[in-house]
Amino acid sequence: MNPIKALPARVVSAALLVVALAGFALPFASEAYNTTQLTNMGLAITPAGQTCINDLTRFGFVTYSGKALLTGSDPTTDFGEPPSCTASGSLGQGVGASGDAHNYAVWPQSSLIAAVVLAFLGIAVGLTPLRRRALMAGVCAAAGLILLIAAQDNAMSAIVSRLSPATPLELLLQNFTTFAREGFFLSAASFGLAVMANLIEFLATTTPRQVETATDS
Repeated sequence: MNPIKALPARVVSAALLVVALAGFALPFASEAYNTTQLTNMGLAITPAGQTCINDLTRFGFVTYSGKALLTGSDPTTDFGEPPSCTASGSLGQGVGASGDAHNYAVWPQSSLIAAVVLAFLGIAVGLTPLRRRALMAGVCAAAGLILLIAAQDNAMSAIVSRLSPATPLELLLQNFTTFAREGFFLSAASFGLAVMANLIEFLATTTPRQVETATDS
């Protein structure tokens, strides 16, 4: 492939990996209450109360950015409750976490650190004139994606282990649920698209040579 024609593919791959790194500034995971216990109790709940319970399942009272999981820094906390619970007075109290945010911090995730290193390596290699740059950058992006997913799974377990019931409502709900946030999805999608971009460039640079070799023989 002509180096000038290959330039857009290099830029696209590098740009996607930059976006993957930028995703670490956004929320990666949040902790919410598991409301299954309330639902299974068969209580007489008003429509407003049901709305409150539904919102609780996605109310992130502790939220971890990619940076927080990467460095072990403090997450952000919301000690309140969903607006629907406040408006209806369904629960009559704040339902968020309590205590110092530092109490909810988790250890730096080694797999996440490795994914970041691979993203930088993929950017550096992808912009070089090396013959197999697309293959090497693609491998970096693919390995980064795998490590990102593994790190997210490990982080979910680490987050749950940092929490314990403290208020009457928490004791009633018994446990918590963790869900992925937009930062994780943005980074994962960007890693995946970088893999595809490099795969397309790799196939475009190898196929003509293979055809030419077959013709000569």
